Amino acid sequence: MVEKEEDKGVLALYIENDLYVVERITPFNHSFKNTYQTEKAFYEAIESYKPIINQMDLRLQKDIKMQDGTSLLKRAMLLLFDK
Repeated sequence: MVEKEEDKGVLALYIENDLYVVERITPFNHSFKNTYQTEKAFYEAIESYKPIINQMDLRLQKDIKMQDGTSLLKRAMLLLFDK
């Protein structure tokens, strides 16, 4: 019998008050929100979710352009799903 992967909740990535935000929302609707001043720190935080990202829903603020001109959506996909 194959066990179903446990639902780990939602990972939300967005910008708020000029800070980069990584917010994890558990299946029980508890939120853990971290803010970062630099893109580098933001990217490092996103990469820490690689091991469990397949078990989470991903929510991104789609209209954000990063400093290199790419969208947050594209950058997050490259960071999280690049093997």
